[in-house]
Amino acid sequence: MTEIPQQLFDEAVELNWAIYNNWKSNNGTDIWEEVIVWADKWIELLDEWPDEITEISLNGRRKDSSARACLAALAKQGSIYPIALAEKALLWLEQGRSPFHVVSDLYPLVHDTFSTGGLEVELTVPEPLRKAIYQMDYDSEAVDPVYGWAGVRGEEAGGWLREEMQKHLTNALTEIKSDQL
Repeated sequence: MTEIPQQLFDEAVELNWAIYNNWKSNNGTDIWEEVIVWADKWIELLDEWPDEITEISLNGRRKDSSARACLAALAKQGSIYPIALAEKALLWLEQGRSPFHVVSDLYPLVHDTFSTGGLEVELTVPEPLRKAIYQMDYDSEAVDPVYGWAGVRGEEAGGWLREEMQKHLTNALTEIKSDQL
């Protein structure tokens, strides 16, 4: 069998995480439809592909445990790139996704190892990103409708939190990229 590109496995990690967190695709549909399109794309690109890709491609239902297990099996061979997820989070915020959901989805990145969708994933998260996520979590607790201590409530709280999160993520990504130069 020919060597399978690492990109396939890395994309499987992101899709697995998306399913675990009940993300919607960019057009607002169930993410599982995007998983099937992804599998079909790899079938078209490769001369030989893992059997798991065939199983995913042929299964049009998210609830099928076999297809879901196949995606997880592929993801176990991949890596998570925290910086790419932070960049994606900025996009979600711009598209109007709830900032409370975004911080909830990013929070597992603060740990060196975490479990998601049946996978245990090792991470190396740059410190500026880790600090930004902690700050975003703190900010989200500050505007919590029941327990929050900030004087911001309702829709105003969501807008404020969105702006703060965009600022924290942008600053962290800028710092990380400048450190890489």
